[in-house]
Amino acid sequence: MAMVMGEVANGGVRYRPYLVDKIVSPDGELLKKFKPQQTGHINISRQSLAVIREALHESSLPGGTAASAFAGFPIPIAGKTGTAENPHGDDHGWFVAYAPLEKPRIVVAVIVEQGGFGSQAAAPIARNVLEAVFLRENRKNQEG
Repeated sequence: MAMVMGEVANGGVRYRPYLVDKIVSPDGELLKKFKPQQTGHINISRQSLAVIREALHESSLPGGTAASAFAGFPIPIAGKTGTAENPHGDDHGWFVAYAPLEKPRIVVAVIVEQGGFGSQAAAPIARNVLEAVFLRENRKNQEG
């Protein structure tokens, strides 16, 4: 889920996932910086990609499946809710998103096993993750 959403967010470019941005010594010296490595590209027209991105954005707008989870969120996002049927218990809820809409910097994917609908179980968790990322950035920018 996250890989495909990342490709949509990046305009069709596929990057190798990585978890570490940089390694810093205890005294603050940058020891190593990791950079994204492009591994491919989705064969899709810009027009089709634009339609997909707009549909993903509409999920967070009034009337969208993630509208209640993202009501009042200050940064436009693109996302998709989902519910996977589970024959052994409650359904699994999922939500995947990227933000900000126009210049994406983060993709988040949340799966809540036996959590029910993705809009109710997973989307609020994704909002919390996005709030943590962007609120931390805002604090850093305000501190200088």
